[in-house]
Amino acid sequence: MRILAVLLLLPALNNLAGAQRLPTSVIPSHYKLWIDPNIEKQQSSGEETIDVLLAQASNEIVLNSLNLEISSAEVIAGGKTEQAKVSYDQPEEMIRLIVAEAIPPGPAALHLKFRQPHFRTARFVPEQDRAPVLCGYAV
Repeated sequence: MRILAVLLLLPALNNLAGAQRLPTSVIPSHYKLWIDPNIEKQQSSGEETIDVLLAQASNEIVLNSLNLEISSAEVIAGGKTEQAKVSYDQPEEMIRLIVAEAIPPGPAALHLKFRQPHFRTARFVPEQDRAPVLCGYAV
């Protein structure tokens, strides 16, 4: 009976193991991030450049994303800069950058401009004589 229960659970466990996994054909190597938080409006904006290495040519790159509105996305590779269309997959908390011309294998950079419309703050007061720390997080 135990073997039957395990066999019935294996497909569910396999789905959990694959959840939120990005394709392995694009490997990030360096992140450059600039964030401009607006505490009063509880939102932020920013830019990010991600250096990646593509194992194979592709017209699409998948990234994790939660509550970000991407206003601009570019893929820089092989001496060319190409604007990317952004496709949102909100249930999976991912975005897809889609370009018309395939990105060649090798090094590339992804440049994104974004806005985060929902931003919460929390204040932590240390036990010693230090200034309070303000921390922001996404909702």
